[in-house]
Amino acid sequence: MTPLERWLAVLRREKPDRVPMDYWATDEFTAKLMAHLGCATAREALEKLGVDFG
Repeated sequence: MTPLERWLAVLRREKPDRVPMDYWATDEFTAKLMAHLGCATAREALEKLGVDFG
């Protein structure tokens, strides 16, 4: 499933392939996470974590 399909399934009360993931953090923590993961951008870090975003 794509991230959009996953969220729409949840909203329709259907069973997605996995639980959709979201990400909320401060800018400071995001910068530390990016450094830890070796990512140049926040989007790259979110992709590595498997976060569902549009």
